[in-house]
Amino acid sequence: MKTTSAIGIATVGGAIVYQLLSKERRDRLASAMERGMARRMGHAMDSLPDDAPPKLVKQGIPKLQEQNEEILELLREQNELLKERKAQG
Repeated sequence: MKTTSAIGIATVGGAIVYQLLSKERRDRLASAMERGMARRMGHAMDSLPDDAPPKLVKQGIPKLQEQNEEILELLREQNELLKERKAQG
C-alpha cells in the first residue's frame, strides 16, 4: 500500500511539474523521452530472435505497404475508367 501511494504521489507530482514547465521545455522533454523510448525499443527488437512475432510483423510491413499502393493504383485506374464511361453516357 505504501509503495502504491508513493508511486501515485510521484506521478501526480511529475504531472504538476510537467504542466508548470514552459512549452519549449515540455517539447524538449517530450522529444528526449521519445528518442529514449525509440532507442530502448530498438535495442529490445535487436535482442529478439529472428523468428519472434514482433520481428516477423515488422518484416511484413513493407510488403503490406507495397500491396496497399498497388491496390490504390488499381482503384484510381478503375475510378478514371468509371468517370470516362459516365461521361460518354
